[in-house]
Amino acid sequence: MRVVFLTADPDSASARVRVHEHLPALAAGGVDAAVWTIPRGAAARLRTWGRLRDVDAVVLHRKLFDRVTFAALRRASRRLLYDIDDALYTRPHGKADSRARRRFAHTVSQVDFVLAGSEYLARAAKTRGAKHVAVLRPGVAIPQASASADAEPPRLVWTGSAATLPYLEALAPTLRAVHQRHPGWELDVLAEEAPALPGVPHRFHPWSLEAEDRVLAGAQIGLYPLPDTPWARGKCAYKVLRYLAWGLAVLSVPHGGGADALGDPPAGRLAPLEEFGVALEQLLADPTERQRLSGAARERALRRHLLSARSTELAELLRRV
Repeated sequence: MRVVFLTADPDSASARVRVHEHLPALAAGGVDAAVWTIPRGAAARLRTWGRLRDVDAVVLHRKLFDRVTFAALRRASRRLLYDIDDALYTRPHGKADSRARRRFAHTVSQVDFVLAGSEYLARAAKTRGAKHVAVLRPGVAIPQASASADAEPPRLVWTGSAATLPYLEALAPTLRAVHQRHPGWELDVLAEEAPALPGVPHRFHPWSLEAEDRVLAGAQIGLYPLPDTPWARGKCAYKVLRYLAWGLAVLSVPHGGGADALGDPPAGRLAPLEEFGVALEQLLADPTERQRLSGAARERALRRHLLSARSTELAELLRRV
């Protein structure tokens, strides 16, 4: 079976998690998968679509086209799937985007299958006309060694992108207040640019996979703060999965995939953003609870979030479609 993944940004974190990390397992399972970059310009795109006619399935990763471009892609694809891991029908700043809403609804209603990174996104696709939807959550590789759960004082960590850095920066007043009552800890921040966290003891690490592994290996508490907005609710909690894989005690909001990632009973601490400070103080003051959550985190990652299991799910979905 020959499959082509179409993506506008093959070097993005989303393409790495949703596409590239699955390629070795797909190949081992007999799926001939390739990643093509969506070219700029109508003529170049039409030429690319013409090369898809001998492909068994096309997976469009995140991109939303105008109706003319999408219609040409639809005609050229024997089977067309749409992969989504963000609420692309809205925008991070919260303003309405009628064009994005229209393009998203048209896309999910016309493809053969939608691959959604969370239950929330699956519901969003179904309510906008998608006929066939499957939840394909992110998966993670499990490191051989877990982080040390009993370090005192514990190290906190947040990892993300420039786009999500404002979510951490908005937490600065809470973190300052917590540090005044429970001093000694420091926060490691992995991002593309340094954060603005006045009064919060922190260390900035330019993001890379290697740096993230190194920092997570030395951390004890992983933070996942998100505002309760339509865009943030569409997040798929990949950061939480990385924390779980390393055996961190996780403090997460329930939305944005947080509750789904931690399970029931949760393998971490769930708290709405307005209660983050109280929940963090409890974790800082209770090393026994951090130890318990560390073990629960690794178990949850091994049982429910293995990358190899997700790759197998994807291969089976592609064969079914």
